[in-house]
Amino acid sequence: MKIEKIDISFDDEEFSEKEKIEINLSDEDNKKSDAEIFVKEKLIIADNFEEAPAKIITPTNSFHFANQSCNKYYDVNIQFPTGLESGFRKKFSVDTGFEFFTDILTDSKNIILTASTGEIIFISKNSGRLSSVINTNGEYIEKTGLVYEEKIFISTLNSLFECTETNLKSIYKAEEGYYIWTNLNLTGESIIFGVYSENEKKFKIILYDIKEFVYSEIYEGFAMKYFGDSMVVNKSKVYVKADKSLIVIDFSNDKNEIKIEILETPVENEAYIMSNNTGIVMADKKDVYFLNIVLNEKEFKYTGISCYEINSIAGYGDRVFTGTGNGWSHYKISGVSESNTEDIAENIIQALNQNVISISRKNKIIFYNLNKIQEAEGFIISSENVSKSQEIISVIYDNSHIYVLTDNGILTCFSNDKLNIHI
Repeated sequence: MKIEKIDISFDDEEFSEKEKIEINLSDEDNKKSDAEIFVKEKLIIADNFEEAPAKIITPTNSFHFANQSCNKYYDVNIQFPTGLESGFRKKFSVDTGFEFFTDILTDSKNIILTASTGEIIFISKNSGRLSSVINTNGEYIEKTGLVYEEKIFISTLNSLFECTETNLKSIYKAEEGYYIWTNLNLTGESIIFGVYSENEKKFKIILYDIKEFVYSEIYEGFAMKYFGDSMVVNKSKVYVKADKSLIVIDFSNDKNEIKIEILETPVENEAYIMSNNTGIVMADKKDVYFLNIVLNEKEFKYTGISCYEINSIAGYGDRVFTGTGNGWSHYKISGVSESNTEDIAENIIQALNQNVISISRKNKIIFYNLNKIQEAEGFIISSENVSKSQEIISVIYDNSHIYVLTDNGILTCFSNDKLNIHI
């Protein structure tokens, strides 16, 4: 297997030939010619910004790590622009003035951001203009909510809310000593999440019925060292990690007849977990394991995939992608290596579809062509008005756009319709 070493730089050098790729960031990408919007105190739109209408598709669902499987895969037809005449462009850039720990969510009209200090910010997907800001009154937000058929659900450390652009309604409150520990997910028409008490080392799995507006505690157990923050859904089953165990919650029969199964895993504590068509993928910092649920297997098997300092996983079908301390790699779940892209810095996989994978390096976003890995385009996310360093924490694909969010509040929208005119 040939390993393609790709040297990515962020300066004004031109692309080199053959295997070595240097991402060219022209000065245009770093100037404030893009629309920058400041929504914490006031709204400012650059004079040269032109709003282009986008196709609205409803209803919209939006989840942590792209979907209920938490595999960062978006089933949208975003193409990598090919040829010297085309490329990605910044459609708009927004400086919100807030700090974020959570993923971007969207409904049919808006980008929905949840600031750590409790603000829920709605920004137009078409224009980047502020739609509204509502406040959870000082509640802290660390986990990502969800959007289901245009209904928006947001969690704070203590509460679960249903909200619109103008209204906020509390629908669940954690009991004293417990905190909402996981990102929200959906099984059937119920939201599922976990709460955890650090003092008691005890967790509870909560099911909130969206139609009947009631919640129930469906399972509780102990996690002495680690309780995962991802509830991974595969068909009628939900998976969450607690210490070395994988809790399997089976809703195959009925939500009133729930089956619980405890499986042992090869990973002692923290793990990355997602599902694909046939099973559950789990990784620690070095190795990737697979549980084939189609064959009803009860033990994880080592895939043969081993990488240096795994920091993220993603995938679709039988494909697995790993972000590492020195690049990123593409495998089949059988362990066969498809490509290995080396880098001098840590690469985190943020999002992908069948054509484009988005890799972050601190405040740099790189779009790779999955059909031709040698093709890539990168941008630096920054603002003259923000002195803090930026690190990309979330990337989502939405129809024809890619949205990128940094921890210190810069939201950037990219499209793939840039036309380079050579004179």
